[in-house]
Amino acid sequence: MKKLLIILLLYPVFCFSQQYKTEELLKQVYKNETTQKTEGHFKLHFLNDSLINLPNTAGFKQIMLIRHQKVNIEKKFFYNYKKLEQYKSDYDTEDIFPVKAKTVLNSDGIDTVYTSTLHRSKATASLLLGEKYVYEAKPFLNELKPGTVNIPLLYLPKPLWSGLNRVFWMFGSKPKVSSENRAMAQRRVNLAASFLVQKASENGKVLVVAHGYMNHLLRKRLKNTGWILIEHTGNENLGGSLLVKIE
Repeated sequence: MKKLLIILLLYPVFCFSQQYKTEELLKQVYKNETTQKTEGHFKLHFLNDSLINLPNTAGFKQIMLIRHQKVNIEKKFFYNYKKLEQYKSDYDTEDIFPVKAKTVLNSDGIDTVYTSTLHRSKATASLLLGEKYVYEAKPFLNELKPGTVNIPLLYLPKPLWSGLNRVFWMFGSKPKVSSENRAMAQRRVNLAASFLVQKASENGKVLVVAHGYMNHLLRKRLKNTGWILIEHTGNENLGGSLLVKIE
């Protein structure tokens, strides 16, 4: 009985130790492969699973999340409610800044890239990755839509508006019919994550070009379900993440 109790107490420690070793190995392989990149390669790359010295890589899956290029839109310092809503509407339709075409290292086997239905996501994907892929737009990958709190006569810089709207959104606010509250957004994130995991199980690798906050929540959701974050190049435009899972 005492031995069984010791085993039960030490098992979580053993599992954590093994997961840590696996994570460190994968990150080292990723770092080593970085030296193979040239000017024509994108800053993120997929892992070459043939280089990974693990007992079982048959269930090796990878998901890469990339944020869209910067939108070419005029910005003002102060906004009221109406001007901010107009800015957000224009942001969904304006063109992006030019993007140099890049190759994603070790992306062989991928024939479809998933984007949102918003122009900045689709344009970034096609300009960045070229004509070798089929592009599939999915509405559940669209950026989250917290909406803007209608406070008459209030003028604020855009970052302060974003913080204010996020606070109201976290407490369940849904200012407009076209916006979504936190619970609605989380359901959409869960749907998107499930879809990407399914595609990764089918194809091994998944490439996504979406949005900053959506990618952040997808990354968080995947990590909570056992995916390992191998690399994160930041939340800025064209930043992204690579997550992997071995089953």
